[in-house]
Amino acid sequence: MRPRRLFNEQNLLLLLSFFIAVTSWYYVVTTQNPRFPRTTFKAVAVIPDLSGEPAYGYSVLGVRVTPPTIAITGLPEQLIEIETVRTQPVMITGATQDVVRDVGVVLPPEFTRAARVRVAVQIAPAIAATTVRGVKVQIQNAPAGLVARVEPATVDVQVQGPVSIINKLRPEDLEVRVDGAALSMGRRSVTPEVHGPPEVTVLTIKPTAVLVVVTRKGS
Repeated sequence: MRPRRLFNEQNLLLLLSFFIAVTSWYYVVTTQNPRFPRTTFKAVAVIPDLSGEPAYGYSVLGVRVTPPTIAITGLPEQLIEIETVRTQPVMITGATQDVVRDVGVVLPPEFTRAARVRVAVQIAPAIAATTVRGVKVQIQNAPAGLVARVEPATVDVQVQGPVSIINKLRPEDLEVRVDGAALSMGRRSVTPEVHGPPEVTVLTIKPTAVLVVVTRKGS
């Protein structure tokens, strides 16, 4: 007696026909029947929502969101208008150092939301620049028996540094020096040196050079 084959040509044709019928049915009910909505997903950028301001003298240097994009799920006609989503508020009020928070994203209820994201806010001292006017020029190490005077007697110094220091800076907090050790009789143009608090950077000095006039005492 010859054994019967389970998958003969007739059975394979029936199985193929059944597969095609099921696939066609699924396509029709999911694309044409409103009871079977056609959901899809879309990658959108995440925008951090920062709440408040850092402490006085500090500012936000940068913000990083990880991951920078997320996938949301919804109907195609709803997703087409969405390019970005915002995070839940990240509080930075009074911050003097970096703030890192794990937060969710804000989405309408009809969308399926993704996992939470991490928002890292870099806080640093705020930097400002200002010009301190009327800083007196000092002559140090003047040769014995000689008298030196400077023209002009004061200069303007442009500096940069943390806001908390710059806003309180006075002319007396800066030193503009001319080394008189190598000076001799006569007139000479000299570039002075400027010294100030270590947190402060000197940008420019006006004028850039001063005239030093050296004479003998009593003359």
